[in-house]
Amino acid sequence: MTTRMAVLAVVAALVLGGPASAAWRVVGPGIAVGEARSGTASLAAECLGDGLVLAVYEKSWPFDREATLDLVVDGTAFPVRQHGSGDRIVLSDATSAGGNPDTSPALRAALKSGTEARLEGAVVSHIAPQEISFGLLGSQAAVTTVERFCR
Repeated sequence: MTTRMAVLAVVAALVLGGPASAAWRVVGPGIAVGEARSGTASLAAECLGDGLVLAVYEKSWPFDREATLDLVVDGTAFPVRQHGSGDRIVLSDATSAGGNPDTSPALRAALKSGTEARLEGAVVSHIAPQEISFGLLGSQAAVTTVERFCR
């Protein structure tokens, strides 16, 4: 019985263990969220009109539309533009057919198949890397689900 309790405790820790092990999850129509490796930040994939954008919640930095910012997925850098500031910072690397910010097919594929996404650039250099690094466990199903709502 003690061994069984220990196994259940380990499984519970893995499933409920917090940001380091948290999987991406769909939290509503057209939005899925993954947590930072440390801290409270979240990276969301969400619809913005007919585009699918990424948004960072619970983490801010000096907003500069012209500043270079990369989303690095498993070592491949995707230059992204920043849109807005405040409670969320929207990121995109493409424009949709309807003229909305969007993510490129290459970035979407990397997010779905990768293991980690991290923000890099001068505007985020003051933030500890683990606070702007996001695991991608479960992102394939979550991002695919969100894509269906972006029309």
